[in-house]
Amino acid sequence: MKKSQQKLVINLVLLFGALLILGGFYLFFVQPANLKKKDWGKIQLLSGVTKSDITALDIMFTQLSNTFGVALTKLTNGWNVTHPYKTLAYSAEVEKLIDDLMAAKSDDILTNVTSDQFKEFGFDKPIDVIDVYLANGKKVNIINGGFAPVDNYYYTMLNHDSNNIYIVYAYMFSSSERYADIYIQRNIFSLKATAVTNVTIVAMDGKEYRLGYTANQWTLVQPKKMIVDNYAVQRKILEFTALPLVQFASYERTPELIKQYGLDKPKYLVKLVSSLPEDGTKLVYISGMTNGN
Repeated sequence: MKKSQQKLVINLVLLFGALLILGGFYLFFVQPANLKKKDWGKIQLLSGVTKSDITALDIMFTQLSNTFGVALTKLTNGWNVTHPYKTLAYSAEVEKLIDDLMAAKSDDILTNVTSDQFKEFGFDKPIDVIDVYLANGKKVNIINGGFAPVDNYYYTMLNHDSNNIYIVYAYMFSSSERYADIYIQRNIFSLKATAVTNVTIVAMDGKEYRLGYTANQWTLVQPKKMIVDNYAVQRKILEFTALPLVQFASYERTPELIKQYGLDKPKYLVKLVSSLPEDGTKLVYISGMTNGN
């Protein structure tokens, strides 16, 4: 073997040895001695929980310096948004959220973590806090601290007093980090059309039209009493309840804001009364067009 080749081999051996020494130094001295990485495979965060067990969700997440949140409560049929405003939820989005949470699994686990180490993993200022309420009265807390050194992974803790930290792919929580209006029912009236029993429409000029449904028949009761076509009324109710929300904004209701949007003198006021307790009464004020459209 030539001297140059021998020198190259020696240099490679020395380099490899140096890397081994540095790696050992990190494992035994730099990495906290009381944290042990356990290769338990993928651990399901909501282990033992079925989809039907979940009765409510409270979510808080942070983007930059802003904190957002949403609270959802299960109904007999569907879901309600209870914070930051109260309205029926778009069930398909809630179901997607739950499916994603049910699928969330860890890739690695750090054990023997003490409370004075939580700050190192970002749990003093968590990215997400997700409370999952169960039918048996119990609650599961999912807390995402900071990002792990591996790209797009969170340090995740189950319940605030845990001494285990899970390494979880951040994408699993993409459904949790969305604004509340994503969960709003997409229809303006958000009720079952076939359960409507009373309709009131008030025009800007004060004219009022009221209809009632009794004994399988729709009747106009104001401005005059008369039998009306069941099919025509039911079709119009279906059109009302199918009206989509093109855009949604949540504001504190003030006299100035109501006037700004023309709701102090609406063109129409529409009220639908349902026989279903969960639907109740829906009242919608319709003002002028937005930006001429």
